[in-house]
Amino acid sequence: MKKLFVLMMMLGFVSSVCFAQQAATTAPKQEAPALEVVKPEVPIAPKPAVQIEVKTVVGKIEAVTLPDFAKKVKAQIALVQDNGEKMNLIVAVSAMMFDSEGKEIGIDKLKKDDKIEVKYYVSTSGANKATSIKVLK
Repeated sequence: MKKLFVLMMMLGFVSSVCFAQQAATTAPKQEAPALEVVKPEVPIAPKPAVQIEVKTVVGKIEAVTLPDFAKKVKAQIALVQDNGEKMNLIVAVSAMMFDSEGKEIGIDKLKKDDKIEVKYYVSTSGANKATSIKVLK
Protein backbone atom coordinates (compact mmCIF):
# COMPACT_ATOMS: atom_id res chain seq x y z
CA MET A 1 0.00 0.00 0.00
CA LYS A 2 2.86 2.34 0.86
CA LYS A 3 4.55 1.52 -2.41
CA LEU A 4 1.38 2.37 -4.31
CA PHE A 5 1.09 5.69 -2.47
CA VAL A 6 4.74 6.59 -3.19
CA LEU A 7 4.29 5.63 -6.84
CA MET A 8 1.22 7.88 -7.14
CA MET A 9 3.09 10.77 -5.54
CA MET A 10 6.01 10.39 -7.93
CA LEU A 11 3.64 10.21 -10.89
CA GLY A 12 1.91 13.40 -9.74
CA PHE A 13 5.24 15.21 -9.29
CA VAL A 14 6.52 14.19 -12.72
CA SER A 15 3.26 15.20 -14.44
CA SER A 16 3.29 18.62 -12.74
CA VAL A 17 6.82 19.23 -13.99
CA CYS A 18 5.65 18.40 -17.51
CA PHE A 19 2.98 21.10 -17.39
CA ALA A 20 5.25 23.76 -15.96
CA GLN A 21 6.09 26.60 -18.33
CA GLN A 22 9.14 28.71 -18.64
CA ALA A 23 8.67 32.34 -17.61
CA ALA A 24 8.16 34.59 -20.60
CA THR A 25 11.03 36.91 -21.30
CA THR A 26 10.18 40.45 -22.23
CA ALA A 27 11.68 41.93 -25.32
CA PRO A 28 13.41 45.26 -24.88
CA LYS A 29 11.00 48.11 -25.47
CA GLN A 30 11.44 50.04 -28.63
CA GLU A 31 10.75 53.72 -28.52
CA ALA A 32 8.01 54.93 -30.82
CA PRO A 33 9.19 57.33 -33.48
CA ALA A 34 8.65 60.94 -32.51
CA LEU A 35 5.54 62.46 -34.06
CA GLU A 36 5.95 65.65 -35.97
CA VAL A 37 3.62 68.44 -34.86
CA VAL A 38 2.05 70.09 -37.85
CA LYS A 39 0.61 73.55 -37.33
CA PRO A 40 -2.27 74.58 -39.56
CA GLU A 41 -1.52 77.23 -42.11
CA VAL A 42 -4.76 79.05 -41.39
CA PRO A 43 -5.20 80.03 -37.75
CA ILE A 44 -8.33 78.57 -36.18
CA ALA A 45 -10.45 81.27 -34.59
CA PRO A 46 -12.90 80.43 -31.83
CA LYS A 47 -16.55 80.57 -32.75
CA PRO A 48 -18.14 83.85 -31.74
CA ALA A 49 -20.59 83.64 -28.88
CA VAL A 50 -24.20 83.75 -29.97
CA GLN A 51 -25.89 86.86 -28.71
CA ILE A 52 -29.31 86.15 -27.26
CA GLU A 53 -31.73 89.02 -27.51
CA VAL A 54 -33.90 89.20 -24.40
CA LYS A 55 -37.36 90.58 -25.07
CA THR A 56 -40.11 91.72 -22.70
CA VAL A 57 -43.86 91.29 -23.06
CA VAL A 58 -46.76 92.31 -20.82
CA GLY A 59 -50.16 90.63 -20.88
CA LYS A 60 -52.78 88.52 -19.11
CA ILE A 61 -52.48 84.80 -18.57
CA GLU A 62 -54.95 82.83 -20.67
CA ALA A 63 -53.79 79.36 -19.53
CA VAL A 64 -50.99 77.75 -17.52
CA THR A 65 -49.73 74.23 -18.24
CA LEU A 66 -47.85 72.70 -15.32
CA PRO A 67 -44.84 70.51 -16.10
CA ASP A 68 -45.14 66.73 -16.01
CA PHE A 69 -41.66 65.27 -16.27
CA ALA A 70 -42.95 61.69 -16.45
CA LYS A 71 -44.87 62.55 -19.63
CA LYS A 72 -42.15 64.96 -20.86
CA VAL A 73 -44.55 67.93 -20.75
CA LYS A 74 -42.85 71.29 -20.29
CA ALA A 75 -44.34 74.18 -18.32
CA GLN A 76 -46.10 76.61 -20.67
CA ILE A 77 -48.03 79.84 -20.44
CA ALA A 78 -50.55 81.10 -22.97
CA LEU A 79 -50.56 84.89 -22.82
CA VAL A 80 -52.79 87.57 -24.35
CA GLN A 81 -50.90 90.82 -24.84
CA ASP A 82 -52.47 94.22 -24.26
CA ASN A 83 -52.91 94.63 -28.04
CA GLY A 84 -54.91 91.35 -28.20
CA GLU A 85 -52.13 89.28 -29.74
CA LYS A 86 -51.78 85.76 -28.29
CA MET A 87 -48.41 84.27 -27.45
CA ASN A 88 -47.27 80.87 -26.14
CA LEU A 89 -44.22 80.71 -23.90
CA ILE A 90 -42.28 77.71 -22.67
CA VAL A 91 -41.14 78.34 -19.11
CA ALA A 92 -37.46 77.49 -18.72
CA VAL A 93 -36.59 75.22 -15.79
CA SER A 94 -34.33 77.97 -14.46
CA ALA A 95 -36.95 80.72 -14.87
CA MET A 96 -37.42 83.03 -11.90
CA MET A 97 -41.01 83.90 -10.94
CA PHE A 98 -42.06 86.69 -8.59
CA ASP A 99 -45.38 87.85 -7.19
CA SER A 100 -46.48 91.50 -7.12
CA GLU A 101 -44.60 92.02 -3.83
CA GLY A 102 -41.32 90.70 -5.24
CA LYS A 103 -41.38 87.36 -3.41
CA GLU A 104 -40.27 84.29 -5.32
CA ILE A 105 -43.14 81.95 -6.26
CA GLY A 106 -43.65 78.71 -8.19
CA ILE A 107 -45.49 78.29 -11.47
CA ASP A 108 -48.41 76.73 -9.59
CA LYS A 109 -49.16 80.17 -8.05
CA LEU A 110 -49.82 81.75 -11.48
CA LYS A 111 -53.48 81.76 -12.44
CA LYS A 112 -55.72 82.81 -15.28
CA ASP A 113 -56.21 86.56 -15.79
CA ASP A 114 -53.08 87.49 -13.78
CA LYS A 115 -51.30 90.38 -15.47
CA ILE A 116 -47.65 89.49 -15.89
CA GLU A 117 -44.43 90.84 -17.33
CA VAL A 118 -42.32 88.17 -19.03
CA LYS A 119 -38.70 88.36 -20.13
CA TYR A 120 -38.04 85.79 -22.83
CA TYR A 121 -35.85 84.90 -25.78
CA VAL A 122 -36.47 83.07 -29.02
CA SER A 123 -34.61 79.74 -29.07
CA THR A 124 -32.86 78.32 -32.12
CA SER A 125 -35.89 76.10 -32.71
CA GLY A 126 -38.14 79.17 -32.80
CA ALA A 127 -39.84 78.64 -29.42
CA ASN A 128 -40.34 81.55 -27.00
CA LYS A 129 -38.57 80.61 -23.74
CA ALA A 130 -39.49 82.57 -20.61
CA THR A 131 -36.60 83.32 -18.25
CA SER A 132 -38.33 85.68 -15.83
CA ILE A 133 -41.98 86.18 -14.91
CA LYS A 134 -43.28 88.93 -12.64
CA VAL A 135 -46.92 89.29 -11.56
CA LEU A 136 -48.08 92.91 -11.87
CA LYS A 137 -50.73 94.56 -9.72
